[in-house]
Amino acid sequence: MQVIETTKNKIENFKFSRIFLSLCLVSMCCMLTSCGGDNRTQNTQKFIEKVKHRPSQKIEALPEVTPTKTVKYSSQNMRSPFKPEEKTVQNNGLSPDIQRPKEELEAFPLDSLRMVGTITQNNKEWVLILASDKAIYKATIGSHIGQNYGRIVNISKDKIDIVETIPDSLGQWKERETSLTLVE
Repeated sequence: MQVIETTKNKIENFKFSRIFLSLCLVSMCCMLTSCGGDNRTQNTQKFIEKVKHRPSQKIEALPEVTPTKTVKYSSQNMRSPFKPEEKTVQNNGLSPDIQRPKEELEAFPLDSLRMVGTITQNNKEWVLILASDKAIYKATIGSHIGQNYGRIVNISKDKIDIVETIPDSLGQWKERETSLTLVE
């Protein structure tokens, strides 16, 4: 039994020594090849010597740094840059009469009204208008119509001209001309 164990130990030692020996041989080969005289190292040495013997150039001085002025910013009395600028608008004097009583046709939007005809009664021109409630209303020049303070300014056989008083984006009142044409 003891003989078998010693034989096993010898075999393991032999394997270990064989691996160790091969590693030593490989590393020695690497060392020997790296120590060989090479033309590349000589070229590098020549370049270094050439650079060392060059005359040195004068380095320009750095530009003088001037300190910047510090400015204090106070926004207490200024408007916020994130809010739109308030525009001052002068009143143009044009505004609808809000106090007057509303007429029947002012309850309907202008696009829901249809001109269906005209009649003349006692030398006065009247227009017949069909509203969205399916009723026919009678109006004349000066009558108010639509929800934008519209006023009839002209009546002809095939259309009526209307002037509406509407607010613009700044809250000023403007007049806008529109018309209703005869629907057959």
